[in-house]
Amino acid sequence: MSYDLKLIKEKINKWDYYLNRYNLPSWETLPTIGLYMDQMVTLMNEYLGILPIAEGKNNTDVITASTINNYVRLGVMPAPIRKKYMRTHIAYLIIICTLKLTFSISEIGALIPADLTEEDMQNLYTKYVNIYKETTMGFAERVMADSKNLDENNSDNSITDMIARYAIESTFTKMLFVKMTRLKNVSYEEGSDTMKGKK
Repeated sequence: MSYDLKLIKEKINKWDYYLNRYNLPSWETLPTIGLYMDQMVTLMNEYLGILPIAEGKNNTDVITASTINNYVRLGVMPAPIRKKYMRTHIAYLIIICTLKLTFSISEIGALIPADLTEEDMQNLYTKYVNIYKETTMGFAERVMADSKNLDENNSDNSITDMIARYAIESTFTKMLFVKMTRLKNVSYEEGSDTMKGKK
């Protein structure tokens, strides 16, 4: 495997520039009128242009109508109201889509109840947007620092090592997510009993 160090650094610099300027839409800027499915798909693809398109897909959409229908069918977000999607639906979809690269739909469903009131979703979504931005900034800073330390004399190995570190970190991040979400609504005594013999 061979990497072009100059190209890698250029791409990371461009990504850093984009990440530092990218924000999820605030609750206040989400449409307050109901949207039909085609309007919803267009809007979501505008909002989530940062997300990669799955390999092998023939279109350039981050999300499609069939995907949205599937999320409703699986019960991870509420059904539309008279075929219209409201601000709460948009917030659900943004959270789901930004997490689904790493987590399964059932894992996301365990994290976010599908029956939140508009007020509860507003509070949850506002916190999520703030944490998303904070985490994005911290991540971009780390990646930039790591890219500056790539060894020009041994570029392939140093790039491979960097990729490996982030891949391994992502597995531990997912393990922590799974462990913590399994403890939702579990008391200390219950948790101690059920986790005996487990790390």
